[in-house]
Parts: sequence; structure tokens; C-alpha cells
Amino acid sequence: MNTRTKKVVIISALAGGVLAAGGATAAVAADRGTEPAPKDVRLTAAQAAQTALRAAPGHVAELELDDGVWEVTVVGADGAWRELEIAGDSGKVARNAVDQDDDDRATRDAEAKALRASKVTAEAAAATALRTAQGTVTGAEFTGTGWEVEVTDAKGAERDLTFDGNGQVTANAPDTDDDADDD
Repeated sequence: MNTRTKKVVIISALAGGVLAAGGATAAVAADRGTEPAPKDVRLTAAQAAQTALRAAPGHVAELELDDGVWEVTVVGADGAWRELEIAGDSGKVARNAVDQDDDDRATRDAEAKALRASKVTAEAAAATALRTAQGTVTGAEFTGTGWEVEVTDAKGAERDLTFDGNGQVTANAPDTDDDADDD
């Protein structure tokens, strides 16, 4: 092999290694929640909550942006728990079904009662989160006493904010969870 051929082989091997390492880094970053919110999602968390409540009146218990689709859980005015999927780009309700969760009835009734009594809605928690942390709200969940809200910035870094029952921020920290097993 002449010197020029050796250089081409070495450079090709290095380039391949860099690409492989970059791919591995991207995979690790995605697992750690550092993937930016999808750019084609035009529907905010508050808009997703409002859309869900028009389709299933009641109280939003949880919403999460997953692959460009808002997954929303609503406790209906009739007490039924409903799961909705709303397209993040168009706002179209793609799914609206009764949640068949196997939690015991007493637990679900207690959660529903606490949610109905809460002074803070999902929309209000999302709005407060955005006044506290810059980015896009990509999730909100009622905890029984307040809210946990996830905000993702333009670089994909996530922050977890916790609110008490009066809507006051009680925690604001970078998300350090490894989301690899969250499905």
C-alpha cells in the first residue's frame, strides 16, 4: 500500500468512527431527554388541554407530548377517565376512549376528587412553568396535591418543575431521569 492509499484508509476509518460515535451520542442524548421538542408541533400544552376538554369535558389529569402527538388523560364530568390523542400539528383528536386502567376504583375516585378540588388547572400550571423556565411544555401531571411539569428548551434539555396546590413552584431542577425505560 502506498502512502497516499494508507492516508485515505486511515481518514476513512476515522470518519467512520466519528460518525458512529456521533450516532451513539445522539442515542444516549435521546435516552436522557435531551432531544428537542418536535418543530412541527404547533399545538401548545394549554391548547392541547383545551382541545381535550372540548372533546371530553372534565378536568385534565395529565398530558404528554410523545412523537408529535399529545396524549391527554381527562377525568370526565361523569367520573370516567378518558385517554385522548391529539395531533400536535393540526389539533385533530385522533383518539378519545375510556381508559381501561386496572387501578382500583377507590384510588381513582380519590385522585378524581383531588383533581376536581384543585385550584390549579393543567393550563395554569403550564403557563406558570413557562414564566419560570424557557422552552416548551412537553408534559404535565397532577400528583394528587399539585402538578409536575416538564419544560424542554431549544437544545433539548429538560427541566422538571413541581407546583403545590396553590400553583407555587416548589422545585425547579434539570431532568436527570434516564428515560430509556419510559414507554
